[in-house]
Amino acid sequence: MRINLKNLSILQQTYLLFGGFLILATVNYFVISYYKDKLSSFSPQLMELEYIEGQIASIQENIDLAINDNAVAKDNLSSQLVFFENELDKFKNGGVLTTSKVEIGEGSDRLNRLINNAHPAWQQLKDNIAIIINEEHQKDTTIQQAVMVAINDSTTTTEIQDKQVTVDNHVVRKAANAIRMDQKKLPALITEMENIVRLDQQEADDTLSIILMSFLLFNAIAIVLVLLAIRNYVFVPLQNLGVLFSANDFSKKADYERTNEIGTIAKGFNNIATAFQRSTSFVAKIGEGKLDEKLEGIDESKVSEKSLEWALLNMRDQMKRMELEEAERKWSTGGLAKFVDILRANDNVQELSDAIISNLVDYTKSNQGGIYIINEEDPQSKYLELISLYAFNDKKYNQKSYRLGEGLVGQTYLERKTIYLFEIPEDYIEITSGLGDANPTTILLVPLKIENDIYGVIELASFHEFEEYQIQFVEKLGESIASTIAGVKANEKTKHLLEESQQLTEQMQAQEEEMRQ
Repeated sequence: MRINLKNLSILQQTYLLFGGFLILATVNYFVISYYKDKLSSFSPQLMELEYIEGQIASIQENIDLAINDNAVAKDNLSSQLVFFENELDKFKNGGVLTTSKVEIGEGSDRLNRLINNAHPAWQQLKDNIAIIINEEHQKDTTIQQAVMVAINDSTTTTEIQDKQVTVDNHVVRKAANAIRMDQKKLPALITEMENIVRLDQQEADDTLSIILMSFLLFNAIAIVLVLLAIRNYVFVPLQNLGVLFSANDFSKKADYERTNEIGTIAKGFNNIATAFQRSTSFVAKIGEGKLDEKLEGIDESKVSEKSLEWALLNMRDQMKRMELEEAERKWSTGGLAKFVDILRANDNVQELSDAIISNLVDYTKSNQGGIYIINEEDPQSKYLELISLYAFNDKKYNQKSYRLGEGLVGQTYLERKTIYLFEIPEDYIEITSGLGDANPTTILLVPLKIENDIYGVIELASFHEFEEYQIQFVEKLGESIASTIAGVKANEKTKHLLEESQQLTEQMQAQEEEMRQ
């Protein structure tokens, strides 16, 4: 499996680095321990060889005694041969040393080669010693010899007679001569083995020194490389990020593509920078009055309430709301000021109603409108009379007066509160346009009242819905209209009374003149 180091986190890279150093330390430990153990085994080997040298002197003594047919020497020599052969096998194939009880491994190639080369000579020496031990040193043999035998005083003859004699065994003698010639080979072999062991010891010591220096150099290079890697991949990116953060320069972005912890920080900084740039552009456009501006790349329905984007969007919405409220306030204030001028300019109820309803329909973007005024000529039979209408088709407007409580107009009068309808009864009102006749979407009925006195009802019909501020505007205007109508009616009543008083005065003056005449 191939591992991409770029995709590993710093923690994972730290673990990997720690694991590498742990493996390296383990290798160092076992290699150094191996050579250390190897070095420590050379001293016991030299001690063992010195011990063998001492045994060789004893072997030589026993050989001399065994040649002289000493039985005890023969027995000792037999066990010494086994000992010497076992010792050679230990130095060749490994084993536990007799003197130090230290276990050693296989000998070096040089040592094994020396032992193998000395094997024929050792085998010959061992065979000759075996002859000395096992063969008889003297043998009884029969020999023939000529013996002069006297037949008479003057005559002799020669006879061949067998004679039993004891002679030295020539095989033993030959083996003894060979042993005397080869006795110096064993000390020479041991001396050569000692030299080889010391040479192996020196080479192992040199090898261990080279390994230690190599490990030291390798560790130093590894540490330098690790420090460079940490500098290039950790400290330098962190320093660059620190410079960006300390400078508060969010017009730039961090150039770091790895997916580790620093990459996460860099990604977070880039997100902040992107949000800052986006927010800066958004605030600039909001400052230019573009309150319908949207944050680029943001789904407004998924914005968290604790985020900067939510705060900016909330600011925009607040400003839009304030702008809308200000526009509504200006609209209402401007409308009230406009209608105050209209109310002041007219002192006739009919003319006043015509001016009010025409301007009100136009100002509220309604389609039709009418004003109903209470008719109190007959106190016993009051009714609401349509005295002014605008944009109505008279043919479609079937009823021009309502008794109190009759229909929506009469109900508005009695309830003394605004009625706003979305569901319009069939054939209640039809608005005529170039596309034909159609029922309005909404109807607004507002009573004209001052405190507890009510003077009529305003009715507006439209294809669009009335906003709350428009309804409140019509209600406030209704109070002003009611006040004006009350004043106009009072003025008309006063004028009518003055006219009646003047007529009565004139009649009384005429009657008085007639009586005087």
